[in-house]
Amino acid sequence: MILIPVIDLFDGLVVHAVRGQRDAYQPIVSQLASTPSPAAILAGYLAVFPFTHCYIADLNALRAHGDADREIATLLTQHPGIEFWIDAAFGARRPLPLYLGSPNARGIIGSESIATLADYHRAFSSLTGGLEPMLSLDFKAGEFLGPAPLLQETTLWPQRVIAMNLDRVGSKEGPDLDTLQHLRARSPRSLLTAAGGIRNADDLSALNDLQIAHALLATALHNGQLSAEDLARVSDR
Repeated sequence: MILIPVIDLFDGLVVHAVRGQRDAYQPIVSQLASTPSPAAILAGYLAVFPFTHCYIADLNALRAHGDADREIATLLTQHPGIEFWIDAAFGARRPLPLYLGSPNARGIIGSESIATLADYHRAFSSLTGGLEPMLSLDFKAGEFLGPAPLLQETTLWPQRVIAMNLDRVGSKEGPDLDTLQHLRARSPRSLLTAAGGIRNADDLSALNDLQIAHALLATALHNGQLSAEDLARVSDR
């Protein structure tokens, strides 16, 4: 399993994402860094473990309130050896940011940013040319956020698929194992990413047992609940 730390960016700072309630997100208070700047937070992550990937959510773009293009482009340039997975409302956004031309940038199409299947196909086509785009299947309050056919028709999915339970993000309630098991059964070929709620080494072991390919981590790193030894035990890097 590849472990991927998360940077949630809003107005140039890393914020603490809790249950998808984006209006209430506050700058992160972390054991890993003295400031919530993206450079400091990423350096803090890398001091814990030699992560090879990093997930970035551009909350400005996702809330249609500007963008974090400059900050993201800086991280891509400063860390050419890290593959960055970036969700910046690409399903609804035009034009696309220039940083997507970087060889270490992989765009994510979040289902919450897609109104129709036509929007999905348009976004997917616009993101091809570099690293294959990913699909994030977004859930909140037990409901799928996006056009229902996108969830139902697995042949539309790229190889890498994120199962994002926004209610579990920052909740300390554990990952959504039921949804992950369901998606895995429906699409065995997919490389699934668990997103939301991972608390500790036991959660990582449970995901590993399910043969989940990737796991997004944030709160458990910031509060010290996951050690370098915990990460090394399950990591494929």
